[in-house]
Amino acid sequence: MCRGLLSTQGPWFGAKLAAGPDQLELTGLLGHFVFTPQNVERVERAGFFPWFWMGIRIRHHISNYPDRIMFWPVFSFSQGILEHFKLLGYNVT
Repeated sequence: MCRGLLSTQGPWFGAKLAAGPDQLELTGLLGHFVFTPQNVERVERAGFFPWFWMGIRIRHHISNYPDRIMFWPVFSFSQGILEHFKLLGYNVT
């Protein structure tokens, strides 16, 4: 896996996640959100139940952003995406 940009689409029209070592950007139904690594507390898996997860949750320190910012990839490649976040230097749990 390369250390460059990560970019993937969500199942809803216009949903997109892009990440690099200097910035994480998420566009979706709730708006457009841009994070720096300093604003991201951690990136973690998200889902309905602990054994049924397919999404990604971004825990952050930006007060005017929603508390729950989540992304659901089109395909269930969340684990691969989380591994890529690790390679980019983000705290992944």
